[in-house]
Amino acid sequence: MHLMHKRLIQKKLIERRQEKTYVETLRLMAAACHRIAVLDMETGISRLVRADTEELELSGLTGTGKDNGIEYANWLGRTSRELVHPDFREEFTTQLSTESLREKFCQGHRRQSLIYRSRRSVGGEYRWLQAEYIVPGGSGEVIYYISDISDRLADMESSRKELEEGLKRARRENSIKMEFMEQLCQEVRIPAGAVTGMNR
Repeated sequence: MHLMHKRLIQKKLIERRQEKTYVETLRLMAAACHRIAVLDMETGISRLVRADTEELELSGLTGTGKDNGIEYANWLGRTSRELVHPDFREEFTTQLSTESLREKFCQGHRRQSLIYRSRRSVGGEYRWLQAEYIVPGGSGEVIYYISDISDRLADMESSRKELEEGLKRARRENSIKMEFMEQLCQEVRIPAGAVTGMNR
């Protein structure tokens, strides 16, 4: 009896720890992402954890929390039409549809990712966004979050250009050194030839 009670307490502690880890993961993600939601793959209902004010208005919601469930397919279609860049619309709707996600996760994939251009609000400028869909394990729920990676991509592009410039500079310097060495060898060869001739 005492052993069963002890196991029950341990089980509850593990469950609390897992729930705490789950909440902590969402909190950390919220700092870096402008939209975080949990998608129930069975019902197709998405519950917002965090979203921009403009996106809440677009979704027809006024706040966040467990009660704010929206139909994922409607959100996907509306976001695609009103926010996603025309060049990425088809890829956005096909790759992130519940059917496509279900197929990927059934094949054993634990993560689905997509980088695309979209606006953060209606009429805003197009930016590079990344959507990540993660299966936390065993449950029929999928956590998905969208983050703005435009600044990160701009930094990477800047670093790439700096590296290219450095490589060009190094090649130029190497070419100048080679020319100098060739001239030096030529200038040394002529007097050396004359000295050798005189010695003979």
